Parts: sequence; C-alpha cells; structure tokens
Amino acid sequence: PDVEAVFAVCRRWGLDVTDIGQVVAGHEAVATFAGREAFRLPVEPLVEGAPRYDRPWVAPLAAPPVTLPKLMDRDWNADLVTLLRTPQLASARRIWEQYDQSVGNGTVIGPGADAALVLVPGTRIGLAATTDCNSFACGLDPHNGAAQAVAEALRNLACVGAEPVGVTDCLNFGSPENPEVMGQLVAAIEGIAEACRAFEVPVVSGNVSLYNQTCGHEILPTPTVGMVGLVPEVRHRPASRWQPGDSVYLLGEAEGDLGASRYLQRVLGIDAGPVPDVDYSAARTIAGVVRDLVRLPLAAVRDISDGGLAVALVAMAGDGTGAILELAEGAHVARALFGEWGSRFVVAVPRDWEEGLVHAARGLPLSRLGVAGGDRLIVNCAGRQVIDLDVAEASRLGEEALSFLESA
Repeated sequence: PDVEAVFAVCRRWGLDVTDIGQVVAGHEAVATFAGREAFRLPVEPLVEGAPRYDRPWVAPLAAPPVTLPKLMDRDWNADLVTLLRTPQLASARRIWEQYDQSVGNGTVIGPGADAALVLVPGTRIGLAATTDCNSFACGLDPHNGAAQAVAEALRNLACVGAEPVGVTDCLNFGSPENPEVMGQLVAAIEGIAEACRAFEVPVVSGNVSLYNQTCGHEILPTPTVGMVGLVPEVRHRPASRWQPGDSVYLLGEAEGDLGASRYLQRVLGIDAGPVPDVDYSAARTIAGVVRDLVRLPLAAVRDISDGGLAVALVAMAGDGTGAILELAEGAHVARALFGEWGSRFVVAVPRDWEEGLVHAARGLPLSRLGVAGGDRLIVNCAGRQVIDLDVAEASRLGEEALSFLESA
C-alpha cells in the first residue's frame, strides 16, 4: 500500500498518524517495544475463536395478535395528517442541515432521500449509504424486526441504483443482566445474521450499547443497521420525486400488512400485531429490478416503509407536484394506504417509458396508480375520494414535526 499517500491525507486534516506494522502470513500476532518483543499471541482467539458473550436469556414472547376495528368510512385524510406529524416519520432536515453534506464536492444525493450517494474521488463509482431500524417493530418481534431493518436497507440502496457490499450494526439495548433483554439481543442478532446470509452481504463491523434504561425501564430494542453499496458508474442523479405528466406505478403487492405498523401505533393506539417474515427471494428480485431502472435512468423511485404507500406518495410529491391516483379495485383502503412491510416501491416514469417499465417488471406485481400533476395529492378508491391534500401543506407538516427540537 502507498503509506505516504495515507500520511498525506492525515496531514491535510491535521491528524497524527504512525506506521505501526504490517500484515504477514502465519498464525500469530507479534508486537515489539524498543526493539524487544512485548507479546506474541495466537490469532485464533482474536477471530473465530473469540469468546462469546453468554448470559442467561429467555426467548421473546410472540408478538400479540391484533384484532382490527372496523376501518370503514374513516377520515383517511386526517389519519394521514396524524402520521405526517409523527416524529418518527418527520423530515430530519432540522438535524442534518446542521452538518456539511458536500463531501469534497462529491455528493450526488445528500440527506433526505432513501440513501445518500457520493462519488469515489477520481472516479465515477458511487458509494451509497443508509441506516435503518424500527424499534417499535423490534419491541414486538426482535428477530423479524431486525431482519426487516436489513431488508429495508437493501431497498433503500436500490432506490439510488446501488448493490450492497457490506453491513455494520449498532445494537442498542437495555441491561443484558435481564434475561428478557438478553433474549431480545440474541433474537435481533440472529435476525440480522439470517437476512445478511440471504442477501449475501457481509457484516464487516459493529458496536454494542447496553444498559440503556431510565428508572428501571429498558429502551426498546434498537438494532440499527447501516448498509453501504456501490454504483459501478454514476451517470446521473437518481430521482426520488415525480415530475408533472409522469405515470405513477406501484411495484409490489397492492396492500401491505397493518400488524406492527405506524398506522396501528400512532393513529389507532394499538401496540400489537405480528412483524411479517421477510420474503428474501422477492426482496432480492424486486430490488434488482429497481436498481436497473434507476441506473438507466428510467424512473423516479421511493421505497414504501414506515407509514405505508400514503406517506411514500407525499415524499414523492415533495413540496411541488401532486397527482391524481386510483387504488387497485377491491383494495382494503387502510392496508393499501398505510400497510407496511414487503418489497414495495412507488415508481414514476415519463409516459413514453411506461412500456419499458412494464417489460422490466414482467412477472412481478405492478399496478398503474395514475398521473402526476397539479398541486394536490388526490387518491381515489372505487370511485370515492379517500385522500385530498395540498402537497405544500403536507410537506410543511413533515418539516415541522421536529420543531420541538429548536427549544430543547
């Protein structure tokens, strides 16, 4: 390796740096001090043979089932507004605008999109990054909640055309001396491992933060997943908002699951419901299609996650262009608008590219929702209007949901 090049970078940023050794063949790690051997240790206990943290634990209880009330003739507009005002779904602009996002003038996509994208200096290779976790879902089912976080990260990278290459995690839990918390930790690790094996993405690093509790109350299990990916050649800035006249499609199942959803939690006040298993095969296939569409470029894409389709549509509109859309015939309105989980994306393409989208998604569930235009987001179902929001107002709600931080 070019040691001097590394030193030059460190000097540029005023950092101390020292060459302390080299990687050699063999099965020992050796250190010297003042010319004398300080230690000689076998490598095995530092890697595959490292001791495992093994405390008593009990398996988490199954997520309680949910009995939904009759979700008929609700004010769906009001329900969507409630979600947009939820801190967990709010725009994080008030936080990230405090920091520099122009990384050496190589930023292609900054904060606020599904994933960030920067150029590798001196190349057109793109490095994408995202972090994901739904602690509410992990509290109901640590295994599936953690696996879903990995799947969500995969989808986010696909939205900027990136293929995943590595995962890191930050495991935030309460006291492992509590067997129930230790059980959450075990289940979450197994969920992350299962998903990473299915997606063939290595976990290259991570850290653990334990004993997070206040007055004897443990935090919700929060296994945060960071995933990075590569775009072989960045030719354009991937779009995450539709343009006037675009045709709008739903790629994936027409309805999501309401169990463990933000809609149940924040609108109906129900902290229950199973977290679905990840369909790894479908997740990989659909993410691959999205990746190809974004690289062409053929589409503006948004992942459907917290808050469901309705919240994703608001994000696609931004503060500019609305749309007139129609849910699938016979759709359950709550599941179609606010259902979560599964590999589902909003895809917008110019009308003359619709045939290309249909061809790319052949064999996958794909439904045309309508056309972008105007300044209102209008969603109909079976000839009845269920959503009608001014897009600028909807954007403002999301921007102001974290305004309480300014007085903190």
